[in-house]
Amino acid sequence: MRDWISGFRSWRALRKRFAEEWDFHRDMAALDLQWLGLTPREARRNARSRLGDRAAHRQEALREIGGDARGLIAMLPIPETRRSPWLIPVMLGLFIGLALGLNPFRTQVIESMRRFLPFTDGAIVSRLVPLTPPGAAPTGIARLTLWTFLLLGCVRLAGFRSHRSHWRAAVYGTGMLFGLGLVWCICWVTSVGILLHARWGCDLVQGAALIVLLFGYSMLGYGVLRWWWHDLKSRCPCCLRLLGMTQHRGKAQDVLLEPLEIESVCLYGHGQAKESRWRREFECDTSTYF
Repeated sequence: MRDWISGFRSWRALRKRFAEEWDFHRDMAALDLQWLGLTPREARRNARSRLGDRAAHRQEALREIGGDARGLIAMLPIPETRRSPWLIPVMLGLFIGLALGLNPFRTQVIESMRRFLPFTDGAIVSRLVPLTPPGAAPTGIARLTLWTFLLLGCVRLAGFRSHRSHWRAAVYGTGMLFGLGLVWCICWVTSVGILLHARWGCDLVQGAALIVLLFGYSMLGYGVLRWWWHDLKSRCPCCLRLLGMTQHRGKAQDVLLEPLEIESVCLYGHGQAKESRWRREFECDTSTYF
């Protein structure tokens, strides 16, 4: 946050710099005209006429010195923020807050979240098309799919040696995994509530749409799990920032002689990661570890 405030202050200083220089040149031009015998009012009017349109000069000058919108984007620490470990948790928190605050099925979602917990009874639904009772959403298959993906993620995280030995990475990976699972639950209950809220013209079509929704969310869960794993592998286990300066060595088609090897380094000096077809490891620099 301090970097964002500092970048914005620097951008504001550039914009104030133009105003100060414009006032200086206007006052100097008016002073020269007063030495020629003009009154102060006439000198200021002629000075403004001599300098020209302030708005046109301001737009061109701000573009040159970086005081326009492009300069603001260049000064803000957007690349550093994209590598920050706080970006994804904040985005998940905002999504969960908006999804619950603006959701017309908010009561149904909150009530159904309890039923996604293990060893709990699911909602008793007497009819799916339309959903009866209206406040209950079926969570049986969705809960089984969700916990299958969560357990697979935890097992894979436990077998990840470079992140298992750093408690920050283990806590971050587990928290991100269950945060994505919470988003998955909200999306499922909301989609089911919208799909089965009212009866369509044909129950067969509505039932088929429900089956397609189930398969779609299963594929979505698999894709989210893969994205979570790729994002976790791309982070430094010490500071949890995304690695950079990626280099590729070897050949992708070779298996034994020159296999493809990807090397990335932590931009804050905590070490480097090496990944190949056969292994992946992170060499931590203990001199910079905090």
